Amino acid sequence: LVWDRTLGRPRNEVTLPDGWALSEVSVPAIISLDAEGRINCRFTNPRNDEIHVVLKARQRRAIASPQPSEH
Repeated sequence: LVWDRTLGRPRNEVTLPDGWALSEVSVPAIISLDAEGRINCRFTNPRNDEIHVVLKARQRRAIASPQPSEH
């Protein structure tokens, strides 16, 4: 997933779809998880013009649930 945009507002927020992991971001961002466990990126634009943001993400691999052992 590649998200390539210019942002002109003072504060911007991007939430990745469920199952995606952030792999790269071109500008400083505050990274957190939302209430549903999705990755959220918050950007601050202190300038009077736009900032160019490139955000890259990859799909997370499913983790198998542990199976109960039989004795």
